[in-house]
Amino acid sequence: LQLEGDYEETIERLRLIEQATGIKTNYDMLTIWNLKNFECSDKAQRDNFFAKIDELNFKPGVFVGDPMYKMTMKDISKSDGAMAVIEFSDHIIDHWGCSNLFIHHNTKSTYEIIDGKKVPKGDAYYGHSFLKNHFRTCYSLRSGDGKYSPVLKRQKGRGSDTIAKLELNFDAEFGHTTTKETFRTCEAKFMVAIDKLKASQNKFTNFNAFAEISDISEAQLRRIKKTDLFTAHFKAEKEEGKNKEYWTIL
Repeated sequence: LQLEGDYEETIERLRLIEQATGIKTNYDMLTIWNLKNFECSDKAQRDNFFAKIDELNFKPGVFVGDPMYKMTMKDISKSDGAMAVIEFSDHIIDHWGCSNLFIHHNTKSTYEIIDGKKVPKGDAYYGHSFLKNHFRTCYSLRSGDGKYSPVLKRQKGRGSDTIAKLELNFDAEFGHTTTKETFRTCEAKFMVAIDKLKASQNKFTNFNAFAEISDISEAQLRRIKKTDLFTAHFKAEKEEGKNKEYWTIL
């Protein structure tokens, strides 16, 4: 649901995503809604939105809404606007059973002069606290150490599978940003760490020790642990009467 920019800009963004991730877009299944004055709390508009996607006999895995504040004509910094977005989010999850990714950006702080003093104006696009309570995980885009090294920093995360910080690489030539830690790079790190253990003739390790020597985040290591790559190289066992798990290299 692309609510700002034109169709061509949206297609260009998708092409940049393809280039950065290597995942090709299936344009046969592509439905882009470039709408003005979309009102997510309007039942007729909402039903029409779901019906058009359902006509494709396609069930989305991830729904993307960009930007969040343009999903409703109501002020999302107030409770009625926030609840309109939350109810729309719940409708999407109930209808398709998919994940929601809502993009939001605040306006810059502005001031007005009152009695000769600068007083900050309220940010109409900041968002009500109801919104933060609704979403499972929230990330904020911040500047990193260098000019071209922004960071996605977790502001809220439920569950141990969320990554606390994602450092990003900005490709100035192509104009897109990718994460330094992708699942593919973590698989490569996993194999390097295996070689290190074998070279040290150490046949045993555990989750925390392996995360340290491999430089893989805990969230990504948990994902790898569920794959055939892990079971092809390790046997994970728990000591009798203890919860601590140790890994044996095969």
